[in-house]
Amino acid sequence: MAARTLTPGQGVLTMTDSPDILWGEEILRAGHVLRLDGIGTSMEPAIPAGATLIIHPAHADDVALGDVVVFRRDSTLVAHRLIGRRREGGRLIMKTKGDILPGPDAPVAAERIIGRVVATEHDGRRRRFDTCRSRLTGLVTAHALPLLRNVRARLRPGSDQLCTTER
Repeated sequence: MAARTLTPGQGVLTMTDSPDILWGEEILRAGHVLRLDGIGTSMEPAIPAGATLIIHPAHADDVALGDVVVFRRDSTLVAHRLIGRRREGGRLIMKTKGDILPGPDAPVAAERIIGRVVATEHDGRRRRFDTCRSRLTGLVTAHALPLLRNVRARLRPGSDQLCTTER
C-alpha cells in the first residue's frame, strides 16, 4: 500500500495508488483536504486520467449544480459532475454524471456526498473547478458531449438518419 502523509499544519492528505479508499473517506469526513490520483476516463476532457484531484470535504448543502462531487460507490470513491437534485419521499437525491458518459449515474443519496473537487493538477498545470465559469462549462460539457457523439456517429458515411449520399 502506498504511503499516506498528512502535511503538517495544512491538513492535506496525499494518497497515491492506495486501495484503501475507505481511509480517504474518513479523511474527508474528518474535515481534511484529500489529494488523490484519479483513474478512469469518465470525466474527460475536464479531468484527464491520471490527474491529481484536490478534494475539499463537502456535504450536499455545500455543493452547487456543475460541481464535481465525490461520493462512495461500493469500495470506490467516484468524482462525477452534479447535474441535478430532487426530493424523493422527503429525502434529497443527487443526480450525477461522468462528463463523457452517455447517461447519468444511479441516484445518489445526499448523505453520500463527502467532498467536492476544487482543482486538479496534470502535466504541471493546475485547473480550478470552484468557479462559476467552471461549473457552467462543466454542465454544458456533461450534457453536450453525449449528444455530439450521437450526432457525429450519424454523420458517418453509410448512416441514413441525418445525411444522405445525395449532394
